[in-house]
Amino acid sequence: ICYSAAFSSGFVMVKPYRGIVPFGFAAAVLYHVSPHVPQHLQIVVAIYGVFIASMAWRAFARVGYRAQDVVPELCGVAGAILFITSDTLLAMRDFGHRASLYDVPISTAVMVTYFAAQFLIALSVPSRTKGNFTIY
Repeated sequence: ICYSAAFSSGFVMVKPYRGIVPFGFAAAVLYHVSPHVPQHLQIVVAIYGVFIASMAWRAFARVGYRAQDVVPELCGVAGAILFITSDTLLAMRDFGHRASLYDVPISTAVMVTYFAAQFLIALSVPSRTKGNFTIY
């Protein structure tokens, strides 16, 4: 929710068409894993899927807002894609039909994509003083 708000701050352009891919992908993942999700977690997992898709949609909608420097915006998109990748791998590991809590390659991929996503999302914050891309 915080990333969605951060990607939305500073502009009001909704661009609903940029949500088609993230929401479609979330729906496909939920369709695939929902038969394997315990009944008491069904609604929670679905709501989380909507939140993650919303975060990606807002990152995608932000591209082109700051015409002078799109690098931070593209970092945000790449971070959102990696965040979705991490959560998809996590869902497939924990709720997929071949679930294994100790599958080391998938667990490693989850963490690598998660940390890369966090790094790229942090890079998506442009300098407020100069309007330039700055790493703090």
